[in-house]
Amino acid sequence: MSLGVSAASNDTGLSPAAGETVEYIHVGARAGFGVEARLTSWIAVNTAIRVFVLENVSQENSPEYQEVVDGRLTGRGTDTAVGLLPTMGMTLYF
Repeated sequence: MSLGVSAASNDTGLSPAAGETVEYIHVGARAGFGVEARLTSWIAVNTAIRVFVLENVSQENSPEYQEVVDGRLTGRGTDTAVGLLPTMGMTLYF
């Protein structure tokens, strides 16, 4: 499990007002579980699943993520993002 803080700046013209720069500060955590199985002494396969949670703690008035239906804002939004990241891979030991 890990905890972290990140910051970002949006000045691409996609911010709430054209030409406005919006600053974001996120606090988050992630946790996961994985397994690895050796096929030979030099090849292994692995799989893992990770869960993450991010919260926008900036002093913005509107939510960072807003619901849009048929091209219109619904008025519903959140500053929290939650996700699940499954991965699979192979490791070569030499």
